[in-house]
Amino acid sequence: KPKYWKCSGILALNASATNMWNWAAGGNNNATGIASANVTLLYKKNTIAWETNLDTEIGVSYLDTKFEPWRKSNDKINFSTKFGWEFHKQWYLTVAGNFKSQYAKGYDYSNDVKTPISAWLSPSYTDISVGIDWKPNDIFSVYISPVAGKISTCTAEDYRERYGIKIDKTNLAELGLSAKAGVNYTKIENLKIISTVGIFTPYSWGEKMERRRFGNFDVDWDFAISYQFLKVLNV
Repeated sequence: KPKYWKCSGILALNASATNMWNWAAGGNNNATGIASANVTLLYKKNTIAWETNLDTEIGVSYLDTKFEPWRKSNDKINFSTKFGWEFHKQWYLTVAGNFKSQYAKGYDYSNDVKTPISAWLSPSYTDISVGIDWKPNDIFSVYISPVAGKISTCTAEDYRERYGIKIDKTNLAELGLSAKAGVNYTKIENLKIISTVGIFTPYSWGEKMERRRFGNFDVDWDFAISYQFLKVLNV
């Protein structure tokens, strides 16, 4: 039977620890644990194509120091989906959605000061757009949308100014131009290359919109390479 669905990606649970005793070179005892997933689900039948991707990770680290020994090391939620109709060979009229946020509170530890900078939904970014998607093959795709809506959310009042949201608001809604490109390479055995890059600029002009005006781009780029050897080791 024809196979219309294709699922590929990486699931990983990594842990490492270093313990030093009577070690003249110096250093700190440390431990790190990270759980991650980058999974893509593809559906292709006749002129219909649907692609969904989940890229997420959470990690914690321990450093043998007096100042904040337990710290978050990795934290990411990136969910995207796009549905397209092929109106010409390799060209699709597409509706796309994307959500980005993090799970736990984040801190800046500069100068031995613990400063909170993020939390769940603070910030988060939700994009909904309509545009044209070019898919020359199963590995590469480019998407351009002249009608893209972006909602920036910050539920925690203390962080709103940091992310360009008014102190008395929880959301900032914008209409603009967006473009995205993606690579999902799995042709070589045991090798996976997954990368996505996206840009967005709002349709805003004028001196009052210095931080958020047309030509100022938000850029998001994720890049991952995974290679498995000896059946049990993964880099």
